[in-house]
This record gives sequence, structure tokens and C-alpha cells, in this order.
Amino acid sequence: MSTIKANQVLNLDGDRIGSVVVDSIANMKNLNTEIEANATVEVLGYYSKGDGGGGTFYWDSTSIEDDNGGTIIEATGIVDGRWIRNYSGSVNVKWFGAVGDWDDTLKVGTDNLTAFQNAVANQGIIYIPEGDYYISSTLYITLSNTKLLLAPNATIRTYLSAD
Repeated sequence: MSTIKANQVLNLDGDRIGSVVVDSIANMKNLNTEIEANATVEVLGYYSKGDGGGGTFYWDSTSIEDDNGGTIIEATGIVDGRWIRNYSGSVNVKWFGAVGDWDDTLKVGTDNLTAFQNAVANQGIIYIPEGDYYISSTLYITLSNTKLLLAPNATIRTYLSAD
């Protein structure tokens, strides 16, 4: 078993590059290693490299906060400690797994309800990048604590089937 150390300069192939790098949140959650406090991981995407959900995380070995799917991530099999996203300002719904892939002709796409709920629960400014986002149910937003910032070509849709 290897150890991820604070300021370590090693990727998953063992090359020294600056920090541990993984392709997805799932890969970060499943790092099979011991993790030192303040170790960092660069995540290249939420589901896969380049999908807009990536970012830099540091290990807080004392955190027991709930995993919110975007800014606080629990490592698989580890009770105490969480990966914490390093950011300031607004949060992006893609950090929480949202996918703007709704096809209005076929009425199919990823259900983004959980991703939007988790982003909104974070409060503050929620950025919704360009895309066509499907939400399967009512999304409640308290506007006194939360603001939505939509990119010029972002659309949020709900689709109710006739069944």
C-alpha cells in the first residue's frame, strides 16, 4: 500500500508531476492508499476527463461532513476524512455531476435533479454552464441564500410524460 503525502509529486503511474492526478471523482474516491493530511489530488472530470466537473481537492483527515457529491467527497472505506474541493466564488453544477445533454426531439437525457439539489444545498452562487439540463421533479430554491447564474446558452427543462 502506498501513501499519498502532502505536496507529493506523483501521479498514478508513478511519474513525478506535481500532485496525484485522476480522471474522475469515482477514481479519487477509490484511491487505494493511505492519505496524509493536506495531500492534494487533481481530478480531470466528474465522470471523465474534460467534462467540466474536475478540480483540485485536498485531504482533510478530521472531516466527517456529509459527502455532497461536488465540494465534499468521502473516500470509499474511510470513515474520518474527506476530499475537500479547493475553490472560491460560485459552484458549478457540473462539479456535482450535472450533464447538459437533453435531447428535446427524443425527450431523453440525464436526470440532473440530484446534481442540482446538491449544488443548491451548497448555497451561494450556482453557475449553470451552456447545455440543456433535464430535471425530473420540482427543485426548491431559497433565493435569499442562492443565486443562479446561467450561461447564455444554458436551458433547464422539465419533461412530464403522459403516462
